[in-house]
Amino acid sequence: MRLRVVLHLAQALEYCTGKGRALYHDLNAYRVLFDEDGNPRLSTFGLMKNSRDGKSYSTNLAFTPPEYLRT
Repeated sequence: MRLRVVLHLAQALEYCTGKGRALYHDLNAYRVLFDEDGNPRLSTFGLMKNSRDGKSYSTNLAFTPPEYLRT
């Protein structure tokens, strides 16, 4: 069971990072949910924002001020 979960998550992360797709940050046990068939699913995709200084910052929508989202 654990190996199956790890393999599913590895495939999901590979998909997220392939071909310029979203980069997943902060993977932990609290961010893995299971559907009705027992398949693991990644949750809590935050936002990534590139700043003018070339750095990327990530945030969680639940804690993001509206001013940040408008810029």
